[in-house]
Amino acid sequence: MLDSVSRDHSHGSFNPNESRLYPTYDFSRFSNDQLAVAIANGGHVAIADFEESVERYLESWVKASMDDKTALDVIASCIQQYYVGAKRLYGANPEDNSTMILAIMDLWVALDRLAIQQCPLLEEYSPEIPSKFLHDLLLHRSSAINRALHIEEYLCRRHEGTHQLTSIFSNNVDESCFSVKFFQTSDDLKRLHGEIYKYSERDREEKRAELVSLNQESRTLLRQASRLNHNHSYRDGHDTETCRKCQLEDEAESLTIHAHEWPLPSLRMHVQRVVFELSPPHAFSVWRDMTYMILRDIGLLSVQDSPGGRPFVFLDTFSGLSRWAKRGHRVTIGSITKSFSDQSHYKSAQIPAEESDVLVNNGLRFKLFDRHRSWVIESFSKSSVTELCTPPVPNPSPYCDLHRFVSGTQHTPNDVIACQSDCPKEINLHEFIPFAGLRSGPRLQWLNIARELASPSLSFRLEEVHTLIIQAAWQLGPLSGRVREWHIDLGISSFGNTLLRELESLLERVMANWLEEVTARSIGM
Repeated sequence: MLDSVSRDHSHGSFNPNESRLYPTYDFSRFSNDQLAVAIANGGHVAIADFEESVERYLESWVKASMDDKTALDVIASCIQQYYVGAKRLYGANPEDNSTMILAIMDLWVALDRLAIQQCPLLEEYSPEIPSKFLHDLLLHRSSAINRALHIEEYLCRRHEGTHQLTSIFSNNVDESCFSVKFFQTSDDLKRLHGEIYKYSERDREEKRAELVSLNQESRTLLRQASRLNHNHSYRDGHDTETCRKCQLEDEAESLTIHAHEWPLPSLRMHVQRVVFELSPPHAFSVWRDMTYMILRDIGLLSVQDSPGGRPFVFLDTFSGLSRWAKRGHRVTIGSITKSFSDQSHYKSAQIPAEESDVLVNNGLRFKLFDRHRSWVIESFSKSSVTELCTPPVPNPSPYCDLHRFVSGTQHTPNDVIACQSDCPKEINLHEFIPFAGLRSGPRLQWLNIARELASPSLSFRLEEVHTLIIQAAWQLGPLSGRVREWHIDLGISSFGNTLLRELESLLERVMANWLEEVTARSIGM
């Protein structure tokens, strides 16, 4: 091998997978499950192809597709297919998950811009995704860090441009909620409301006429019965089966009528909301479904579904309105109360009956419901990707109980001192304090890293220490102007030179020891 003696080798031809989706400008190529098929066949290669397409071509494709009504569905399809495939392949890897979330948020920004183009009222409402949503991402490539910057600045602009205080996911129905505001400016929804009203009035008149007819029939039967006497048999006494008077009375008593429930609520704004949800703008429904998916499925990964079971009836399955309902969206509205037609003691009335017993008001109370999970969560202030972007400490490990010092920067140096009693017996106290204190104070992290490089306290050969340093060095943190506040020291040349000297010194100390592979990885990182 050292002599490099040439030998004849047979070379096979390279045949790339035919289903591979190379980085492409045209995102419509990923729709109709084409991306899902490519990921299933190509795995990480297909994922990488798609991520490169998002990074290089998404912005220009969106600009060219602003007037294309189908572009919104293309982006929504990409988000869904990519998330399913990437979640399966990336698993619990925090660096890969950071890349996944960054790509999804790039796609969401594109979706938001296209949705606002088609439904301008959406721009007045909160984007719902917190502007700090990306702060937990672990990124180190300059292009990825710049993409995160543009996404966060876009979110901040959207939040600042919000004019309406009511959340898209709120169940409060008032003048400022999206459905009411949109209804008031939509001629199509007003026509739909008029159509529903006329149809329901016609049904109600027919029911009123049926009630009058049945009441009249009941009176006629009872009047005929009142003119007759009961038939008696001398042998067996009174025989109700052959008694004509009893037959007429039984016939009158068996008369019933099904109640007619008015299909719309009593209050004006609730009516407007229900009519809106029957036929919402397609762009709005797609935007709401994708935004909810990001906030709920990704941002609240381990949060349990809210109690309360499923709705008694969905808007699109309610008999009084189902003929007008558009179907197929994840977020819809369902009733927490039963329809009168579903309640046996209200379903029909005994004849004779009053109008008030038969012509009843709407008894449904609607709330937003997620068809995939449960009742919609109204507040996403706690939606965060921390869990996806924080690596677990290897188990079993004496560092397991110190994971809280890895995952966040909220603890102070005094907290670390006060927690010395929690130091595992397998770890020296002189290592516990710098380990737990490395991230105590977000603006101190790089200073602490530089100090520990020169200190013998931390065991850099341990994966747990490597994980801690990755979190401190790669986690984005908040913006200050256009600079990441936690990493501002890296822009100071004197600190950068100091950091490089300490890294070089550490490398010289460990380069002869093959057990220091993890240390070498930390230095390279």
